Amino acid sequence: MATTRPILSIGSGIDTPHLRGAVRLLQILLQRAGFLSANAIVDGLFGQGTQSAVIKFQRSKNFFADGIVGEETWLALENNSAKPSQKRPILRQGDGVNNSQLRGAVRVLQFLLQRAGYLPKNFQVNGIFDKQTETAVINFQRVKNLLINGIVDLETWLALEGKTPEKHSKYPILRRGDGIEFPNLKDAVKELQTLLRLQADGLFGKYTEAGVKNFQRNKNLFIDGVAGGQTWSNLLNKPTRTRR
Repeated sequence: MATTRPILSIGSGIDTPHLRGAVRLLQILLQRAGFLSANAIVDGLFGQGTQSAVIKFQRSKNFFADGIVGEETWLALENNSAKPSQKRPILRQGDGVNNSQLRGAVRVLQFLLQRAGYLPKNFQVNGIFDKQTETAVINFQRVKNLLINGIVDLETWLALEGKTPEKHSKYPILRRGDGIEFPNLKDAVKELQTLLRLQADGLFGKYTEAGVKNFQRNKNLFIDGVAGGQTWSNLLNKPTRTRR
């Protein structure tokens, strides 16, 4: 594996805050493998409950059961998590509140969104699919050119896990505010502005929106100022001069 995981043991994350992210990942992987309760708090603190789960997992793999997470244990946990048979439930806002059996899956979702940069580093992975989690899912779906509905289906799961090639990821659906509220879309906005013969600053403001609308009007497309699949296709096939 290219990624080097730190060696973890009881106490990690308590006196060593820089290890909390790794401990959270460990706890999530243990939950996915069924060795840590779905209701257990993913807090990044390696306590007795986490140690007990590690020991049980190590025994199941016939490893030396010392409760210390080294390279062999990390690799087994990550391989176990990556099994194609792993269930990926459809998730939406509200899951994990009244249906506690989905909290483990929501925690995995939140961790993957956090790792991809769609949830802040200090976000509490709590297994509750709240509005902030839904917004992160929507932003991810937009960037990856998936169906934008805030619902985590198989396609969204696979994209989050990096198991499918990105399709047209360079050309996500763009609208006013992109590049301003979502800096990760700046490069795509610049490409759009260049094709529209506008100043390419990476900020989708009112002038860019007007440029998109003019282009859509000239091409007899639906005029909404949103650069979606049809607009991108027309821009890329035959870049057309548009009025500012």
